[in-house]
Amino acid sequence: MYSRARQRTNHKPRTPVDPESRLWPAITTAPLLPIVLFWLGWTNYPSISIWSGLGACFAFGIVITAMYVATYEYIIDSYGEHSAVALASITMARYFISGGMVLAARPMYNAIGVHWTMTWLGCIAVLLTPAPLLFWKYGRRLRERSPYATAD
Repeated sequence: MYSRARQRTNHKPRTPVDPESRLWPAITTAPLLPIVLFWLGWTNYPSISIWSGLGACFAFGIVITAMYVATYEYIIDSYGEHSAVALASITMARYFISGGMVLAARPMYNAIGVHWTMTWLGCIAVLLTPAPLLFWKYGRRLRERSPYATAD
């Protein structure tokens, strides 16, 4: 899919690629994230085989990896020589959010249970599903407004 998208942009060898073309893995896997979270949450019953949950975890790993790689490639291509600072900033934000989730997860699981906690996270993922597509559509305009983004 990436090769076809790259050919459609008439990419010439040794020339920079449009940063938005790096978002295709995230665009294609973003709709799968809520599906995987709902799958993981609602197949967590003693009567359902453990292999269902393991399959959901495997699919979750593929989705998250595709999204991280696409996001990092997009940031590197968008910010060029300033990409290290941009990557450090999003990594720090991700770790702060992860630290907060560690504190919130156990009380949330205990209060509303596994099924509804995963449903809540799946609903958040549904709201965030269009984000890669929005960056693909409006990313060029956002980069034009940034003094640190690379010029096309």
